[in-house]
Amino acid sequence: MNETQLKSVYRFGGWISLVVAVGFFLVGVLVAIDPAERLRGDAIYRAFAEQPAIPLAWRYIFVVIGILSVAVINALSRYVRRPGDGDWEGIVQFCTITALAGTILSALDWMREIIGISLLAEAHVAGNLAAIAALKMDAHLSFDPHFLWKFGLLGFFYLLISVLAWRNRSLPQGLAAWGVLTGVLLNLAMVFGITDTVIPVGEGQIAAMQIPAAIGGSICGPVFHFWLGLLLIRAGAVGGLSARSAAHQDPVHAH
Repeated sequence: MNETQLKSVYRFGGWISLVVAVGFFLVGVLVAIDPAERLRGDAIYRAFAEQPAIPLAWRYIFVVIGILSVAVINALSRYVRRPGDGDWEGIVQFCTITALAGTILSALDWMREIIGISLLAEAHVAGNLAAIAALKMDAHLSFDPHFLWKFGLLGFFYLLISVLAWRNRSLPQGLAAWGVLTGVLLNLAMVFGITDTVIPVGEGQIAAMQIPAAIGGSICGPVFHFWLGLLLIRAGAVGGLSARSAAHQDPVHAH
């Protein structure tokens, strides 16, 4: 890949990163005002049936984020690698591939949830108990029930890439720190999800994984991707060290 092609990858990835940042911000706002998110049990589906716009909107945004993040992962993986980082190449390629798979799987899983929750809402309105029972059983058969791909491996990519960027100074130290924090929070969410950890709140409880997932999605996600987007757009416009040093590299196959 020559420098012109690589700069195109940076520019496209940068603009997409800005869109992803806006998407994460919108999700944070919409989830906060979603009346269904303050409910538990079957009341969620009844509220969804009455006011579907907001809960559908933020779920669809997650689908879009999952698809568009392919471009961001591709650009980021290329941008941070330097000729002197040969010892990191194997694990960087592995993490890039698994992150791409994780973000695509995330989009598919959110699309699956949209279909499932819509059907459950319709079944509750119709009072179809057989359909409700079947759909609730099916809801447990997620593509990624333990969040290994969309939280764990995707988070490990952000963590590893940010540590590498901190080491070789390919990203500003502040941006690399945000990346490390984002990766740690995603992996914490995975661990809490696997262990089904809950936190007592008043007379009820909340899933512990919601805390790192919310912080990572509504704060770290927008900040990291907005900053990264500006950096990649600038790199795509002016080229420089990153384009020259990585022009021969591929995010999956090194030449």
